[in-house]
Amino acid sequence: MLPKLDRLLSGTSFDPAVEQATFRLAVTDNAAAVLIPVLCREVLPIAKKVKFEFIPWHRGSYEEVTHGSVDLAFGSSTVEAPSALQSQTIYDEQFVCVADAKRRLPKSLTLEHYLKLEHISITILGGIQVSPDKPLAAMGYKRQIAIHVPYFEAAIRSVQRTNLVATVPSKFLAGIGLNSAIRIVKPPPEIAGFRYVMTWHPRLNTDAAHTWLRTTMRQIGEAVAKN
Repeated sequence: MLPKLDRLLSGTSFDPAVEQATFRLAVTDNAAAVLIPVLCREVLPIAKKVKFEFIPWHRGSYEEVTHGSVDLAFGSSTVEAPSALQSQTIYDEQFVCVADAKRRLPKSLTLEHYLKLEHISITILGGIQVSPDKPLAAMGYKRQIAIHVPYFEAAIRSVQRTNLVATVPSKFLAGIGLNSAIRIVKPPPEIAGFRYVMTWHPRLNTDAAHTWLRTTMRQIGEAVAKN
């Protein structure tokens, strides 16, 4: 704790090549698949003294940020963080729908068609897939959910050889590579994208190591956005 306190008070810069630090980050499987590969390729080789511990995002993640046991939490902008915390967008995301490769579907779905399909829901919070279920509920609509699963990749694998569809982030799908067993279709325009944000406690705003961490994750987000 003392070195961190020293940086907090002095405002000196943080050098990840020579200074030790351990960061604990709460992520969904979406963020894990999109952000961590870039971090491993681009950051770890130069941040020799820094340790990263990624843990699953859950209902209590923002409370852990508040109490200091988690340094950053990553999630969709549709899940509101407590007002006492600070958040920043690191990239914008859009949804795609995935189905079995042999499934006869148009390239773009209408909302009427989308709501008639049976869906795999990737449960993020409160028993629903917050995006797109929360915006749909605000419009008075509800998807037909056949099964709830906790992970996007499980949903993508599970549509194969079924009549089910899953609504997944496009960057997540791109990150796991092309799969000839599935086809990708465009969701209806009512299924809006979302901002992927990182959230932290403002007491860390002047901590040099945490400033470096936020800058690094923001740069990774910018790199992801370009690809």
